[in-house]
Amino acid sequence: MARLRCPSGGVAAQVSKVMTALGKLALGTVQFGMPYGITNTSGQPVLGEVSDILTRAAQVGLSLLDTAHAYGEAESVLGDLLPSDNPLRIVTKTRPIGRPQIGAAEVEAVADGFALSLSRLCRPNVYGLMVHYAEDLLAPGGEQLWAVMDEARQAGKVARIGVSVYTPEQARQLLERFPLGLVQLPYNIYDTRFDEGGLLDELAAAGVEVHVRSVFLQGLLLSPTTALPQHFAPVRDHHQRFTQWLAQAGLDPLAACLAPALAHPAIRAVVAGCQSLEQFDEIHQAALRASQVGAETVAELAKTFALNDESFVNPAKWPK
Repeated sequence: MARLRCPSGGVAAQVSKVMTALGKLALGTVQFGMPYGITNTSGQPVLGEVSDILTRAAQVGLSLLDTAHAYGEAESVLGDLLPSDNPLRIVTKTRPIGRPQIGAAEVEAVADGFALSLSRLCRPNVYGLMVHYAEDLLAPGGEQLWAVMDEARQAGKVARIGVSVYTPEQARQLLERFPLGLVQLPYNIYDTRFDEGGLLDELAAAGVEVHVRSVFLQGLLLSPTTALPQHFAPVRDHHQRFTQWLAQAGLDPLAACLAPALAHPAIRAVVAGCQSLEQFDEIHQAALRASQVGAETVAELAKTFALNDESFVNPAKWPK
């Protein structure tokens, strides 16, 4: 069985690997705006805690924040707490539409929603803007949504535009239809669907900046088997084998979850959320440890424990 080991090469190579991994780590902010996560028992952090998290994120060299119009108060919290000269880049998402067809009213709603996002964030521009739900862009008339986002890009209000997807099928369809600059997708030890058939590499080769979310699968990958909700009863034995494997390999769950995404050459940002400064520090330190996980161990994690069953890896399929 593969074991935790230091990477080969000299000190300079090891430092480079660590810096590359840390440069990919991004801070998710949904928890700042609403109670989120199937394992979340503490609700939203207070503003003072969020301020401490944002300060620490900038101090340790994180460069990216991920938020959305639909994340409750998250954009407003960021706008209130981030000074104008804060170096953290911001990616946000459009107001969800959820209509079978896109017309003038829907386009206006997205344009107005983005203007409101900039106002909430107290920013004249952001780094990225993504369609929050891929179905909106895939619906008849979706090209009108793309056009209004591209107008914002040309006006200098956003550097990259793209879409958040849930399935590889959505990603492939959208890659064929639009010149995507940014895609966010789920990726974790149990969910490697986007790596099958080389889709991640295909996106990167097309010039798409790939951001991944759900590296902890809303905390499930960090949970003891006995704490899994009833919906996950069919995979409890699988989860138990995973936790036992980690113990035998000398890996902690946080570092193990981060390692495959941080090591993947096609992935540019790994979005992880937290509810406290303590949690942020734990994730940051885990990213340091993850950068030291050997390539053989990373490959074995994906090969051995991928489920790729949407019933368990897609939160949209979980009971409400």
